[in-house]
Amino acid sequence: MAHLREVVGAWLVAASVGCNLSTYGIADGDSGSSEAVDGPTTTSEGGTTSVGTPTSTGSGGGTSGSGTTGGPIDTSVTLRIDMMAFIDPHLFLDDTRDPNAPTCVTDITEAINGVLADDIESGEQNLLLRFEDYPAVQELRIITADCDVGETPGDPRVCTPSDGAPAVILGLEAVGQAQCRDIDPAVYAADNLAQINEPGQPCVRTKRASFSVMLGEWSVGFGLREGQFVATLDDAVAPTRLVNGVLYGFLPQQSAEELMVEIPLLGERTMWSVVDVPACAGMYPTLLPSVDTLKINDMDAPGVWLAINFTAERVVFEPGG
Repeated sequence: MAHLREVVGAWLVAASVGCNLSTYGIADGDSGSSEAVDGPTTTSEGGTTSVGTPTSTGSGGGTSGSGTTGGPIDTSVTLRIDMMAFIDPHLFLDDTRDPNAPTCVTDITEAINGVLADDIESGEQNLLLRFEDYPAVQELRIITADCDVGETPGDPRVCTPSDGAPAVILGLEAVGQAQCRDIDPAVYAADNLAQINEPGQPCVRTKRASFSVMLGEWSVGFGLREGQFVATLDDAVAPTRLVNGVLYGFLPQQSAEELMVEIPLLGERTMWSVVDVPACAGMYPTLLPSVDTLKINDMDAPGVWLAINFTAERVVFEPGG
C-alpha cells in the first residue's frame, strides 16, 4: 500500500533527479452525537438523534431473516465508502526549511486522493454509512470498521465495527427539491465548483451538524462544523449503492492544526499547513487563498470549507460482540 508520507517523499527525491510521478497525479455550532457501536447513545443535540443499541445482523439491509422460523427481518442498510476524493480546497506543499524564504513545491491534492483510493481499495480505510431501519429510519450512523473481502469474487465485503471507535449519529432531513446538496457556491473556488458532486433524487441528506470523521492517514478525525453527507440512492426501495455523494462542511483552523501527518525530509505537517500556503498563491492564483471564516460561539473563526466527493457500496454488517 502506498502511504502519503512515502508518496510525497518519493516526489521530493524524484524532483531532485527530474523524474515524474504521474502515477499519483503529482503536478507542477452544534455537537454531533456519537456512541460505541454496540452500546447505547448518550447524547442528542443539534442535527443528531439518539437511538438504542444496534442489534440487526445479516446482509445489512433488505428483507433477510428467517420467515419460517419467525426470526426478525433485517431492515437495515449498510454501505461502505468505496471512493473518496478531496475536491475543494486543493492542498499544497511548500518547502519551509528556510523559514525566511518558503517556496512552493506543488499541488498535492491528486497525490493525496491517490493514496486515499489505495487505502480504500486495500481495506485500510473503511467508513460505513448505516441506516438501522430503512426506509423508516431518521438517522444515519457513520461507523469506522474493519472489513474483509467476500468469500468469492463479487461477494460484498463483511464489515465489523472497529474496537473502541464510536459511531457518529446524524439526523436525516427531507429534501423536496430535485437537487439535494445545500452548499454556498461562494465559499468554494470557482475552478473546483463544477467538480463537486450534485446529487439528485432519490437522495439522502443529513442535517447540518458538528461531528468528527476519520479520513485516510491523518492522525485524528476531521472535526467539521455545519457538516452534511448527501448522496443519491441507486434505488429508493432497496438501495445497493450511494452515487454522486458529497461530504461538505467547515473545518476550523484549530481542528486543522491538530491533524498531523509525517512527510520525509520536511517532517511533520498539519492539515492547516497544506491549506494555508501563501508561498503557492502566485503559482495557483485561482485556487488560493482558500481560508474563510465561520461564526462559532459568536466569534469569527478562521478555517476552510471542505467538499469531498464519495460513492458507497452495500456490505454485510456484523455488529461487534
